[in-house]
Amino acid sequence: PRQRSRGSFGYYSFSSPVPGGCLEPSDKDGIGKNSTSAYYKSEEDDITEAKVDSLPSPDGTNEAILVGGDMQEAVPLWQDFPKRWVIVLLCFAAFLVNMSIAILPMSKEFNWNSATVGLIQSSFFWGYLLTQILGGIWADKIGGKLVLGFGVVWWSVATVLTPIAARFGLPFLLIMRAFMGIGEGVAMPAMNNLLSKWIPVSERSRSLALVYSGMYLGSVIGLAFSPILINKFGWPSVFYSFGSLGSIWFALWLRKAYSSPKEDPELSKEEKKIIMGGSISKEPVTVIPWRLILSKAPVWALIISHFCHNWGTFILLTWMPTYYNQVIETCFNEQCQLYS
Repeated sequence: PRQRSRGSFGYYSFSSPVPGGCLEPSDKDGIGKNSTSAYYKSEEDDITEAKVDSLPSPDGTNEAILVGGDMQEAVPLWQDFPKRWVIVLLCFAAFLVNMSIAILPMSKEFNWNSATVGLIQSSFFWGYLLTQILGGIWADKIGGKLVLGFGVVWWSVATVLTPIAARFGLPFLLIMRAFMGIGEGVAMPAMNNLLSKWIPVSERSRSLALVYSGMYLGSVIGLAFSPILINKFGWPSVFYSFGSLGSIWFALWLRKAYSSPKEDPELSKEEKKIIMGGSISKEPVTVIPWRLILSKAPVWALIISHFCHNWGTFILLTWMPTYYNQVIETCFNEQCQLYS
């Protein structure tokens, strides 16, 4: 008797014939343009039909064609965004400035004179100075992700606690401001450590420019929104709102950031090749040659130029609102608009 094979049947429909293809029906086949065609799968020989894909035709209709193998799904644009630039954007978004504006209503409420205001503003830099060098050493040893994440959480908590410390007394406020400086002091060294590992040399200048511009954009945003918050909810709301933003940033940072491309399991092979091929990979330095570093004239040129730049920048950042208030005698909203 004839051997019989078990199998299963199915079908797919054609909205129009495939021009010049093997599926194009002829009149003698009795298959029209909108007919149904059957396929057969043999369980014995495991013969399965090819998968059907739908592509647009020149005349605007859809055609069913056979495509060998599995279909590849389209990757969303946001998933195809380079991971190294996600790191850059997160570093860019780490800063907001608010104290220089909030000091005006604070000094009025607590009756602080100019000397006390200057002491409060400078206390931030006591802590900031302490952790500049330590931040770079820590980033080399335990990774820039942990150091920068720690810094943002630290200064965010200190920002939220600033109004509470101010109500307890001036010494508590000075300590809290110094704590905030400790957190921000590790930020720049950790960022530089991360960018040196994630960004190829050919892209490093533009990435650094973007990250450092985030500080100034943070100043603009902080100065633009601070008067709105102060007028509606009082000066403590500035610290509560900006400090709480650090928790949102930290959640994204934990999920998306890694200290180096080698630690990121989701990094594509193509991007890893670009990063590793364009970077100079070196082991962290265990002994820092301070005598050799400080003996170089370019190092001192950078130190002096950076000192002069920061002197002017932070004098303007901390004292400009007070100048508008006491010398030009503008109203609070006008001061914020001029300053931002």
